[in-house]
Amino acid sequence: MVELASQNRKRGHVKLQPLGDRAILVVFGTELQLNANRQAIQFTKIVEEKLAPLIIGANSNLLSCLVRYDPKRVAYGTLQQELQMLLASFDLEKLRAHENNEIHQIDISYGGAGGPDFEHVYTDLKLSAAEFIEQHTALPLDVLALGFSPGFVYLGLHENWRNFPRHNELRENVPPGSVLFAAGQTAITSVPIRTGWSVIGHCDLNNFDVHIDPPVKVKPGDFVELSAKEQDHE
Repeated sequence: MVELASQNRKRGHVKLQPLGDRAILVVFGTELQLNANRQAIQFTKIVEEKLAPLIIGANSNLLSCLVRYDPKRVAYGTLQQELQMLLASFDLEKLRAHENNEIHQIDISYGGAGGPDFEHVYTDLKLSAAEFIEQHTALPLDVLALGFSPGFVYLGLHENWRNFPRHNELRENVPPGSVLFAAGQTAITSVPIRTGWSVIGHCDLNNFDVHIDPPVKVKPGDFVELSAKEQDHE
């Protein structure tokens, strides 16, 4: 593992970690923070642009960039050096100043049959339903990552709610479009799943369609503005 001390304090320590003989993981932190997540997303875009002839592909996750390669095409040491050179000139602030991040509007039906855990969530947070919705929809959320299941969207961060736990037992057959909540994040399903996250509502977003290219609409680096559909809440 190679660890690079950044000259940019906002980037902190970056680690390059080999994954077998066909991938390198570039890790931007050990705790989920927006800065580290944004760095992983932006660096992934640079790798895809600058190193396309050398790699198979690159994907961002919550705190990392996974770079996949063919060892018959490029040696690990060569690719490692290329990544180190990109990191040396990597400046998050300048990159984001030139980004045209897409903003998605998503309406949520909170509670009811589509949100069986909604009352449990706002009660545990010592809020009314209206207070929770107001805080939950107050600010645009970063699209942190896609993963776990096809088109599954991680949104965040809700800094005041980071300690809200997942359930110990899993809920089965949670349908597409379900809005989930836990650990300072909101997530949206695109296929049926089982989950320990609280299911607080439902929306019309379908973020996975095999008939279009790319098959997802909402991507890491985008932003989402949540709003509540007209409903009666106590």
